[in-house]
Amino acid sequence: MNDNAANDRTGNLVSNLLAISKMIFILTYAGLPLYLCYFLYHSLYINSTFNLEGKQNRINEVARSNAALAEWNYDEFSDVDTKDEKYPIVVLRTGYKIIRFGHESSLIGWVYEIMNTSPESFYEATVTFKILDQDRFLIEEGEGKTGIRPGSYGTVQDTISVANDDLSRITNSSWTIQLSPDWMSMEKETKGKRYDRLCKIIREKTPSANLPFWAYTTIQGPLSVYSEKWKAIQSCLGSDASGKMGAADGISSGTGNVNLLNDIKSFESKN
Repeated sequence: MNDNAANDRTGNLVSNLLAISKMIFILTYAGLPLYLCYFLYHSLYINSTFNLEGKQNRINEVARSNAALAEWNYDEFSDVDTKDEKYPIVVLRTGYKIIRFGHESSLIGWVYEIMNTSPESFYEATVTFKILDQDRFLIEEGEGKTGIRPGSYGTVQDTISVANDDLSRITNSSWTIQLSPDWMSMEKETKGKRYDRLCKIIREKTPSANLPFWAYTTIQGPLSVYSEKWKAIQSCLGSDASGKMGAADGISSGTGNVNLLNDIKSFESKN
């Protein structure tokens, strides 16, 4: 009898151990996928965090190395290289700057400010803006368009993406402008010199022809001495200037000084 009871207890113990072992085995294999998923998620999260930190560090490094390009590089001497006084456009200034640093490339914004001296003709101005190195080799270029009414001030602006490895090469800019319709056909009867027509427009003080504030500060400096364009603007403004203080083929070109934007969101999504 006692032997039978002992055998029963031993059998029960073995059965319980087998049941526990089986349960541990089942739980182990059932929980393994969950553990693997957790491990994978945690690893990806850590790697993503490190990648984001590394990318931001890279962007900060690029920004520090190219801080000068984050300021506007303006050229107020810029103008169309033409001797035909019927040509309708006067370029007031051009400029560029980095408006967004990225991980692999950065976004340069450029602006091209003009006056249409035509007495009657509306034009669509298409500007190709080029970013150059010190030897005037092309780095990148972009194109922008705007419509400008007769006797009006207007701006053309756009953005250009430049690889970060090329940022240190940037020292110059140049541009070409093309007008539509053909200005030679439209301006056959136009009288007077470009800068004289510009002065007439400025004196009329129509809202669309108002000069930007920076122009009034510019004519107080040396540009009015060295530039015929700014000398003419200063002479036609007269006392108003101090009061404000407080091409034959239809394609014309110019160069930039050594020394936005709807594309920013698209650029950020790529960088």
